[in-house]
Amino acid sequence: MYVFEGDASLGDDLLPQHTFAVLTRGNDLYLQAGENGTRFILVAGRSLSEPIVQYGPFVMNSNDEIHQAMMDYRDGKLVQKKAAFISD
Repeated sequence: MYVFEGDASLGDDLLPQHTFAVLTRGNDLYLQAGENGTRFILVAGRSLSEPIVQYGPFVMNSNDEIHQAMMDYRDGKLVQKKAAFISD
């Protein structure tokens, strides 16, 4: 969970803006927004049980894949079409 605006309380823990929290396994999340509200990103998933290699913004399974991703980025092959932006 990443708090990118405002702050929040998660149980007894205060999560100020720009705080990253790793949550434990469970079914319920009780979060209290701060006085001025909060906005956060909550990501959940299962472990892949695979090797992880990270370099800059790239996360792959091997050094060879990292090098290939860097070459693809350098050569303009990663993003072929910009994502659409939807606002309220």
